[in-house]
Amino acid sequence: MKFAKIISWIIGRCTPEPPSLPMLGNGDLEIWKDAFLSLGKKEISVLEWGGGSSTTWFPIWLCKKRIKYNWDTIESNVGWYEHIRRQSVEHGLKNVNIHFAFKRHEYGTLPLSFKRKYDVIIIDGSFRKFCLKRIHLLLKDRGIVIVHDANWYRQRLDSDRYLQGKYVGERTWIAKFKI
Repeated sequence: MKFAKIISWIIGRCTPEPPSLPMLGNGDLEIWKDAFLSLGKKEISVLEWGGGSSTTWFPIWLCKKRIKYNWDTIESNVGWYEHIRRQSVEHGLKNVNIHFAFKRHEYGTLPLSFKRKYDVIIIDGSFRKFCLKRIHLLLKDRGIVIVHDANWYRQRLDSDRYLQGKYVGERTWIAKFKI
């Protein structure tokens, strides 16, 4: 199987089989997939605060849907950072960039140094409230914010003046950016 992964990387095709499914609640995987597809774009940019199985699974799924992607992940746990980085290399994901940032300020502000805006922002890591405060600086108009394990942050999400969101699925909150 490693040979097939190397060949697919060389010729630029999708990895034949994705890694393990993201650790999402019942129905949340379909909700996230629908959110990506709702953009109606052939190319999307994603910022993910807090990497995991989604960091490799969704780019492969997007590729199979013939949607080009640029995926930036910010991770604060060095062991998890190394694991995700290895997985993305093993699966030949050329447009997945894993960045390490341990301190809260660096974690929340590092994406500002990339000088781009994103179609989708996923918040599923450390310092979630701190990251939520930066969304309006990083999300494109009509972009989507997905917060995993949103039940932990209900009060903050319900009071955000930039976002119109709703709780969907088991542990997901999704919002569209409004100007």
